[in-house]
Amino acid sequence: MGLHAARRAQINVGEWVAVIGCGVIGLGAIAAASAMGARVIAIDIDDRKQNIALECGAQRFLNSQQCDVAAELVLLNDGRGPEVVIEAVGNQQTIEQATGLVAFSGRVVYVGYAKQPVSYQSAQFLMKELDIRGSRNATVADFRAVLALMESGRYPVSNLVSAHYPLEQADHAFSDWASDPGAYTKILIDL
Repeated sequence: MGLHAARRAQINVGEWVAVIGCGVIGLGAIAAASAMGARVIAIDIDDRKQNIALECGAQRFLNSQQCDVAAELVLLNDGRGPEVVIEAVGNQQTIEQATGLVAFSGRVVYVGYAKQPVSYQSAQFLMKELDIRGSRNATVADFRAVLALMESGRYPVSNLVSAHYPLEQADHAFSDWASDPGAYTKILIDL
């Protein structure tokens, strides 16, 4: 859950937070970090995610296939980069990239997980004095906070749903998603 990841980051008001991945979890992290007073940069490979990321509270959107994300992020925070990076993709490249993007003495929160082993330069953790945190769960308080975000309009639920399918067409929902996953944020199956 994105909100739980933002809480695990212990975000302070005014901090720069980069969220890698603008799927449902990443968008939840964006909305939560923004609600906590952070300045949020959303990062994804698909420009179709830009509008919803901005609607969730991101101040900027970076397409990592069209710009040098590291060069853009280092311009933040007086040249230090973001204090927090939340990785919500779960592939080897973004998991490894997160520690390079975060500022010295920063915090990296991993929500996504890779299916294969990931390699790190452990010297980077030590030299940058990073805090690395995992996030997989949610508490009752997290669920209440998500509901409050939804009620306030800071997490635009209606715009997150990309498609509705009746139950008898659930197989089409999966095949449509598989053919173009970037076109969908959330699919609802109507019962």
